[in-house]
Amino acid sequence: MDSAVMNTRFDGIKLVQTTDFFYPNIDDPYLMGKITCANVLSDLYAMGVTECDNMLMLLGISQNLQPEDRDIVVKMIINGFNGQFTFVDLFSSHVTAALLTRENLKQLQLAPPMINPSVSMTVLDLATEAGTMVTGGQTVKNPWLIVGGVATSVVKESELIMPINAVSGDVLILTKPLGTQVAVNANLYLLPHNKEKWERIKHVVNEDQVRESYDTATMSMARLNRVGAQLMHKYGAHAATDVTGFGLIGHANNLASNQTSAVSFEFHTLPLIKHMHAVNAIASFRLMEGRSAETSGGLLIAIPADKAQQFVKEIEELDGWPAFVIGNVVEGDRTARILENATIIEVEQHHLN
Repeated sequence: MDSAVMNTRFDGIKLVQTTDFFYPNIDDPYLMGKITCANVLSDLYAMGVTECDNMLMLLGISQNLQPEDRDIVVKMIINGFNGQFTFVDLFSSHVTAALLTRENLKQLQLAPPMINPSVSMTVLDLATEAGTMVTGGQTVKNPWLIVGGVATSVVKESELIMPINAVSGDVLILTKPLGTQVAVNANLYLLPHNKEKWERIKHVVNEDQVRESYDTATMSMARLNRVGAQLMHKYGAHAATDVTGFGLIGHANNLASNQTSAVSFEFHTLPLIKHMHAVNAIASFRLMEGRSAETSGGLLIAIPADKAQQFVKEIEELDGWPAFVIGNVVEGDRTARILENATIIEVEQHHLN
């Protein structure tokens, strides 16, 4: 399961808890905080838990950061995760001026100096958006910057959707496009020291297309899966997981192996961030095999076939992003596979409103 589910001293009340942490993979500290928060909460959402009662933040601060840079970066990561900055705060503080310079980004050892100020200055913080709060955590010094958190909910059994009840005839929905790892790495290829890697892919994608795909990936990673979890209850989902570090097939195999019924998952469609199919064909992140890692990916949901289109329609109305029917649950041996000649959907760029 994506979260630990434990009995409590009270009848019918469960404690649901999860933790996760990883290295930053984008060049905006504030958005990195948002992505981290979204990624942690997704483990609760995959269990059908829509309300998080408490969060803790885990932060390893790189010893290589200069004190003045450390103060800027750490503050922005924390604020992205928990939320303090507003549009006015960012324009009026020295933080923006210090962060949004190419030289400073180089000193901070962040990824490409292509930070988009409009992104940082318009997003809401994630913990507040999720209706929860960060009440504490742990900060340590570390050779590398690490960000993560803990999410906890106390729920009635009826608030859980245990990930074990998929049946033959269900369909499989994915709530976010695949290809975040490819998009983030393609963006890194634009750096001068990655010139050789850029030379390999530049005939299938240009710099503007890479940046567009990177923006789409960033916005996708920073988006909560909360609406998907709410609709899982409304439309009677039978099982779900979130697609993250083990890729689509890794997480699908894990979900299939835990089903009560002897079923398998077959994927006929792969929704990919635009241009990343072509990049993957050269750079080979195993995207078409379902093995490319995702960060803060979508929910993979087994749902009755007659409810799927309603689910997809409503989540796009509420979230502003499409979800996709990508496969079927069939009788089988509790495994998952991508069918030969699977349909590719290229997902267009998304912007914040």
